[in-house]
Amino acid sequence: MKIFGFCVCFFCAALFSCGSQPSASESEVPVVVESVQTDPHLVIVSEEEYKHDLEDVNRTILELNKTIASGNYRRWKEYLTQEFVDKELSAKKLQEINSMPLLVRNNIRLRDANDYFTYVVVPSRASVRLDDMVHVDVGRVEVFMVDDTSRTLVYQLEKVEDKWKISTW
Repeated sequence: MKIFGFCVCFFCAALFSCGSQPSASESEVPVVVESVQTDPHLVIVSEEEYKHDLEDVNRTILELNKTIASGNYRRWKEYLTQEFVDKELSAKKLQEINSMPLLVRNNIRLRDANDYFTYVVVPSRASVRLDDMVHVDVGRVEVFMVDDTSRTLVYQLEKVEDKWKISTW
């Protein structure tokens, strides 16, 4: 967010210091992407697009928080891309998750997606907030929570049929 703020300040200073009108390409704000799985790269989105996506994603996260806090598994599943289901909820992946110390210590075995929702998602995602959002591609964003000591990736979201869904890449 600090990088975005710097870019916006720089853009505004450049805009107001010249006498000419900005061209279409000058009205786009560069946003540096800090991807967890890929090398950092530059994605260009307009300030208007960033603000629009930020509002939509924040609204989606608030809806997800309510859905998760109420334990509504069926509704939560509507927020998942097929790619997420295939990769993150596969039997192989659930076996990997079963070896996590917290689950082992509490004698929890994940058998299916419903168990994943109950024992992993509900305790960890019911009160997520959007502190920072980074565009990694058109229609794909990473959502972070930030505190004094860390910046934590909480969601990878993908826009599918005009709706933000939990994805993976």
